[in-house]
Amino acid sequence: MLNSLLQQLADGKIHSLQQLALFLQKTPSQVQEMLNALQTYGLPLQQSADDYQWLVPTVLLERAQLWTALSPMIRQHIQLLQVFAVIDSTSRHLHAQTGDPHKIAICLADYQTDGYGRQGKSWISPFGSGICLSFKQRYPSVSHLIGLNLAVAVVIVRALQQQGATGLRIKWPNDILWGGRKLAGILLESRPLPTGHCEMVLGIGLNVCLPSSLPIIDQSPVDLQTIMGHAVDRQHLAITLIETITPLLLGYAQTGLSPLLADWQTFDLLAGQQVTLTTPQTQIQGLACGIDAQGALLLEINHQRQRYVYGDVSVRL
Repeated sequence: MLNSLLQQLADGKIHSLQQLALFLQKTPSQVQEMLNALQTYGLPLQQSADDYQWLVPTVLLERAQLWTALSPMIRQHIQLLQVFAVIDSTSRHLHAQTGDPHKIAICLADYQTDGYGRQGKSWISPFGSGICLSFKQRYPSVSHLIGLNLAVAVVIVRALQQQGATGLRIKWPNDILWGGRKLAGILLESRPLPTGHCEMVLGIGLNVCLPSSLPIIDQSPVDLQTIMGHAVDRQHLAITLIETITPLLLGYAQTGLSPLLADWQTFDLLAGQQVTLTTPQTQIQGLACGIDAQGALLLEINHQRQRYVYGDVSVRL
């Protein structure tokens, strides 16, 4: 129902509450609740009495257009492609889905009411201002996922570079930054299956065109529009990401992280810097020396190199 309301408002014209209620076959009070929710989600609605206008309409992601634009080679490996205007979480949605274990399920949304990142932190992305994208894939075992989140970060940066973005760096283990500001975050979740296989859900949040005012968060964000210096088509970007990430997911059980280690070194934000790792037990300081073939962070501490697994620590410059 929210999607139908958004489609009505997307023409940028003024709509009365009564007109919207008639179109949606809802009571004015029900439509008012939906409009209030959209404003909470960050939709820039201008209200005058009972009239509403979406001042700068956002082009909504369209499932049919996405599917048609994907190459046949990619489509044959996708069992499910879902697009929502509003959802609680694209990753949480995929966790609940079942289907062909040999194919990939994909979910996108214009807005998440309960998006999340590592350690349960909220992912804040106002309506239509970014890419909220999740993939679900089955692997032979959890060992085949080692370093996958790092590999995904590398191929995303490479794809954005091909679109003209420069100066991107990857902060181990899961952030893409530009000028010290966060552009994208990656979260990989997995669970073992009774068959011995492992089910993986990969969530990606990428800022595309953030509004000028945002809630205060612990890390300053940046969007792709600022980096590129011009407007960015979210639909085209979503297609690019799916076309880029799907082949990586399909082949990762065989290739692992090794083919991407050289690119990682190019994009590594931390290498050669003194960093502090925070674990549940303690804080550790050392010189960042890149990663190993399994994606573990290498730190030089008292002239000795030690490795830290990405799932156990966070890094702060």
